[in-house]
Amino acid sequence: MNYEAFKQTVTEQIEQQLGGEVWVEIHEIPKNNGLMREVMIIRSHQKNISPTFYLKEYFQVYESGRPLSEIVSLMAEEYQNSDLKNWKTEFFSEFEMACQHVCYKIVNYEENKKQLKEIPYVQFLDFAIVFYYKVEREINGGATILIQNKHRESWGITVDELYQLAKENTIRKLPAAFMPMLEVIRDIANTEGLPSCFEEEGEDGDDLMYVLTNQEKYLGAGCILYPNLLKDIADKLKSNLFILPSSIHECIIMPDSGKFTTKMLEELVTDMNEHFLHKEEVLSNKIYYYNAEEEMIKSI
Repeated sequence: MNYEAFKQTVTEQIEQQLGGEVWVEIHEIPKNNGLMREVMIIRSHQKNISPTFYLKEYFQVYESGRPLSEIVSLMAEEYQNSDLKNWKTEFFSEFEMACQHVCYKIVNYEENKKQLKEIPYVQFLDFAIVFYYKVEREINGGATILIQNKHRESWGITVDELYQLAKENTIRKLPAAFMPMLEVIRDIANTEGLPSCFEEEGEDGDDLMYVLTNQEKYLGAGCILYPNLLKDIADKLKSNLFILPSSIHECIIMPDSGKFTTKMLEELVTDMNEHFLHKEEVLSNKIYYYNAEEEMIKSI
């Protein structure tokens, strides 16, 4: 069964399994870096918001050998168990309900130029700081809803006011997490049940890579904008810093020990982006430098 047949069959079986209370819609929605993703939305008069299913991902599960009947049942179960039934959507019309939940993330400016025409943003270097409504984790696992120009206009606030609000909320809701790269790798190895091949002895502090993200490890690259955070890190490491944008979720921080050239680090970032990330997660192919004395980030 090809993708188009899969999509049609899933649509028919979902509507059949859930009965007359629902209907299915297929849409293409814009994602980060100019990507479009096809989604299936299960609509109902009983729910004002419904879960969104990325069809290509479910098709990959089907191609890996999972029976179609099981996939349909899983999707139907997720819809039935979603706790959005009585979730009110007035947060887009009533600013008082939204203001405590507006956060920011950073994306690549050039790769998102088309989408940026529809959403409020602040440009920083070659990034765009954009805003989203952070749905609390007990609701739908912590979804995010991108804020558009029409929402900001209905709230009657400026982009700068939105940014100031988002800065306060983001720091409060998503505190920074800063840790050695080796610690992250060991945690992954432990989680996956893999043996660790790294020794504590002989680690040269000047050569260590660090990971900077938020405590949820999601959309955490924007932590580089947290006030005084890079200054505190530079003071701790007693060095200026290289900032490698490893994804929209985190950045790699490296002390400038004099052992790395700009070209070496650019090649590292490009290799990570090309071989380890989905295009949607890529932040930039450039590297950045934090000068502790000037307290300033610049691209290099």
